[in-house]
Amino acid sequence: MRVDWFSGSERVLDIEQDDVKKGSITVKVRVVSYQGPHNPPYIEEIITFRINKYIIKPIDYYNRIIPENEWKNFNIP
Repeated sequence: MRVDWFSGSERVLDIEQDDVKKGSITVKVRVVSYQGPHNPPYIEEIITFRINKYIIKPIDYYNRIIPENEWKNFNIP
C-alpha cells in the first residue's frame, strides 16, 4: 500500500545545537501522511534527526492517527 504526505504540511518543530558535541544538531520535523488517494486515515508523524557533520540519523519517531475533529488544525480538506 502506498503512503504519501500532504506537500506543504511539513514543519520544522525544533532545531537545537548540542553544547557537548560541537557541530551536532538535533532537528525535529512533522509531516501529515495518508494512505491511498488523499483518504483517511491521516497520520501525524514526528521524526527527530541528529545531524553530525555529514551523517544524518533518525533518533526518535512518533506517529498517531489524527481524529477527524482535529483535521482543521492540520489544514486537511
